[in-house]
Amino acid sequence: MQDFKEKIKEIFSLDYRSLALMRIGVGLKLIFDLIDRARDLSAHYSDLGTLPRSTLLQFFHNDYFISLHMASGWAMFEGILFIIAFIFAVMLVVGYRTTLATIISWFLLISLHNRNPLILQGGDVIFRVVLFWCMFLPWGKRFSFDRYNKKTEIPETKTFSGAAATAYIIQIVLVYIFCGLLKTGEVWQNGLAIYYALSIDQFTTPIGYFFLQFPRFLKLLTHGVLYTEFFGALAIISPIYNQALRMFAVAVLIIMQMGINLSMRIGLFGMIAVVTLIGLLPSLFWDDILPRIQKIISTKKKTGLKIYYDGVCGFCQKSTYYLKRALFLSPSTQVLPVQTDESVKRDMDIHNSWVIIDSGGNRHFAFDGFITMVSYSPIFFFFAPIFRINFIHQIGDVIYRRVSTKRTKLCLRPHKIEPETKIKKSARKIEKAVIVFLTIYIILWNLDTLPTKNKFIPESWKWIAWTTRLDQKFDMFAPSPSTEDGWYVMPGYLKNGSEINIYTGKPVTYEKPYLVAWTYKNQRWQKYLMNLYSENNKNYRLAYGQYLCREWNGSHKDSEQVNDFKIIYMLEPTLPDYQTPTITPTTIWEHRCF
Repeated sequence: MQDFKEKIKEIFSLDYRSLALMRIGVGLKLIFDLIDRARDLSAHYSDLGTLPRSTLLQFFHNDYFISLHMASGWAMFEGILFIIAFIFAVMLVVGYRTTLATIISWFLLISLHNRNPLILQGGDVIFRVVLFWCMFLPWGKRFSFDRYNKKTEIPETKTFSGAAATAYIIQIVLVYIFCGLLKTGEVWQNGLAIYYALSIDQFTTPIGYFFLQFPRFLKLLTHGVLYTEFFGALAIISPIYNQALRMFAVAVLIIMQMGINLSMRIGLFGMIAVVTLIGLLPSLFWDDILPRIQKIISTKKKTGLKIYYDGVCGFCQKSTYYLKRALFLSPSTQVLPVQTDESVKRDMDIHNSWVIIDSGGNRHFAFDGFITMVSYSPIFFFFAPIFRINFIHQIGDVIYRRVSTKRTKLCLRPHKIEPETKIKKSARKIEKAVIVFLTIYIILWNLDTLPTKNKFIPESWKWIAWTTRLDQKFDMFAPSPSTEDGWYVMPGYLKNGSEINIYTGKPVTYEKPYLVAWTYKNQRWQKYLMNLYSENNKNYRLAYGQYLCREWNGSHKDSEQVNDFKIIYMLEPTLPDYQTPTITPTTIWEHRCF
């Protein structure tokens, strides 16, 4: 029995370093997602956009969906919430007050999802349910400011096990198991599913069109996806060779997801898949595989970088050495106490900052120094231009300055393990009971998504999933990929008598675009307009028509304003064996602006 318990503990354990890396990835994903969504702040989240709150409440109302974004239809209010979410996402990246940052980030994320369900994709579902379980995970124990500036227990072991770790692992397994089980269509069995998926022009990228030329290869891919999802999920919880098989499963699943992202325009789906799988990396990765990778890439690293830190600050020393390793900087990179060079020390005193000297002898301070270090990384160098974006740079400087002014306190504050009170013990027991209950709950919820008559969760219990947004159905291209494809043409008739496509601002043409996927502004608009075609979403078309009128007429003079327009969907069904279909123009909406 003792051996059995140890084996279960091994299967459902997580490495603290992997959890920390996942925390950084989740924080970055939240940041990129907010930046991406902010481009259409008014269009997607205000009452002057495509989905006013009145329309949402009328046709998509759920009493248990909680959303702060429903408190106002003003775009400025939405912007404030975006800024708050951005700040807590940055806190996640650096690991500052991690538990609070995780809880707030999760709550603001489901608030965002509840505000506009028409622009969500399958990756959003995976991300929010995984982020829910992360609230219970100790992912602030490594690579974080919390480890230095709080009275927190430093883990004596490399791995963590318990109810929260088990719940997170089971959630990932459920994602891929049910992704496979729900693919019940005949095309998945006969190997044609990838052909139909890549034939959806609204998704397909040039790389996807390239693969579409090889039908035999597509059949292998179809079966490969099914086997990867099913057996990859089982390998994660394998009782034998657990670390090796889990490492292999994570690598294969990440490669599969990135391949899908390269072949289809599906936004941040690939990043979501990667960051939610990172937490599963076993100790084998950190202790054996990573050192080998570092040795292989060491010859390609940029050299000549010097990093000077405050020698009287232990926190500063640890954080700089950590950054050197985390960014895979060259072994020749020098990490030195500033007290060894008088001129550098003067600069540190003036700028109250570490000093980073590049290969050209230029000195960099504060967040700019961090960006310089990132630019020298052979893996993460492409993040440097992103960090140089003005408002990101300003936020980075503010965070750095705050940490810099408190570095003495961070160094002097000892790590003490506070005795656990009866209240804390009771709280832990309640937390464990809640996790166990919700883990069983999501297993039963996923079983209910299968095409069977038996249902395990009664209607009276579904409020739990709706409130926490643990409701989930992983039916990507299930039971079969859609065979209905097409593109939009929106002929508008202006006051001066001319005709224009108000969707593109160009003359009306019904010819198929060269790349349909690129006719959408971004992936969120792509998802919105693909949903708009569905008959189930016809009630949302009026709001979109009103939005188009406001947008066009608000930016054009009287004679060029649009009187009325049509929304025409050029329906192009996908036929077997690369047959050429008949394109059918389908008017799904007619609108008058005045």
